[in-house]
Amino acid sequence: MSSHPPNRRSVWVFPTRPFKDAHFAVFPSELIEPCILAGCPEYVCNKCGKPREPVVKRKRITRKELPKDDPRYRPNDYDGSYKDINGKADAGYTVTEIVGLTDCGCNTGFSGGIVLDPFIGSGTTGVVAKKLGRNWIGIELNPEYIKLAEKRIIASEG
Repeated sequence: MSSHPPNRRSVWVFPTRPFKDAHFAVFPSELIEPCILAGCPEYVCNKCGKPREPVVKRKRITRKELPKDDPRYRPNDYDGSYKDINGKADAGYTVTEIVGLTDCGCNTGFSGGIVLDPFIGSGTTGVVAKKLGRNWIGIELNPEYIKLAEKRIIASEG
């Protein structure tokens, strides 16, 4: 299962990375990874193209059922005098667990989703998409950048 990045604010800060080949707008992998994780399904049906979605199970638990390292945890002998922000005593918490993935029923297997980069440049999006198990399509007008991206993506296969 994929892990989703935490909610982002309106300003993202990433350190720049050196790049030995000649391209003026190379961005770090850390910039594109959360975008791919948030916007491209990990698996899509080979026939109908429907993405697999997580099947989640939710249950309510009390403070004493939380993991002991959770700051909201209270031991079994907790007297209930704590009040939450709404003034309720131990109102409980919802725990979400991913228990599986949906299936469209086509029975033709699943592949990684497809990432489109209309300005592939040095190929960062292709490198990151491959690393995350996604397919990718890159568009680039400059033939030199196409060669650069191809070389970089092939090298990332390691």
